[in-house]
Amino acid sequence: MVHVHAGVASPFAWGGLRACRQARCAAVVTVHSMWDPVARGGVRVLDRTAWGLSSGVVLTAVGAAAATRVQSALGVPVRVLPNGIDPSAWQVEHIAAADNQDAALRVVSVLRLAPRKRALPLMQIIRQAHEATGGRIQATIIGDGPDAGRVERFIDRHDLRGVITLTGRLSHPQIRAHFARADAFVQASVRESFGIAALEARTAGLPILARDRTGTSEFVRDKVEGILATDDLGLVAALVELQADRHLRREIREHNTAIAPKQDWSNVLADVEAAYRSALVRRTRSHQRALG
Repeated sequence: MVHVHAGVASPFAWGGLRACRQARCAAVVTVHSMWDPVARGGVRVLDRTAWGLSSGVVLTAVGAAAATRVQSALGVPVRVLPNGIDPSAWQVEHIAAADNQDAALRVVSVLRLAPRKRALPLMQIIRQAHEATGGRIQATIIGDGPDAGRVERFIDRHDLRGVITLTGRLSHPQIRAHFARADAFVQASVRESFGIAALEARTAGLPILARDRTGTSEFVRDKVEGILATDDLGLVAALVELQADRHLRREIREHNTAIAPKQDWSNVLADVEAAYRSALVRRTRSHQRALG
């Protein structure tokens, strides 16, 4: 039994799958990325070769949005097989801020500072929300990446050193400490196939502000676990709303703290085992057909 984890440009994954076929192993493939039109076209061509991935495997993706794109590219059924989380590892004791209308909304985000994660648009969203609330937004950005220099220059150019704090990469205990002191988690990416950092923050009780039609909407419902926006201006409006509405912040936090996400390992492993059983049945039938 082989479980291949793939994105788009995944030569080791595709090579492993080809070797698996040659050895007649059962296989499950899980796609971890949001395929754009170019990627879908390329994979469609690749699928006609010995490196293809739709034939004889159980094909899965980490979220419904990603699964839809894979299915449209290859024309075969695609299961949802999400990432898993240990909820107990991300539960924190919230450190409350001043309980008044003028208190700043303490926002946190964990991401790779890279174009695909839209690090610079996130800075612009925070800047606009800070201005719209009269300076009542404070943000901590956790992570590093190729856009780090551009993010630093954006902060300096717009005089945001007292508004946005960059921490670089942190350990899980350090991230949990920031979650404990935060009021919300914000994410601006539109090609998020799952959003594990947002799930960890949601498990810590934080309201999640994110774009809709992404993998994050698998575990965030609008005004239940957070706020979903159709565009960047919607994220600005969500930050402004959450800063002003203490009742909504408290309501979402209490819900997120009390109810564990369904993507905990006990559920995810059951789905994984079901996919493995399907792959083994498929391999057995293939061998029977080959034997006539």
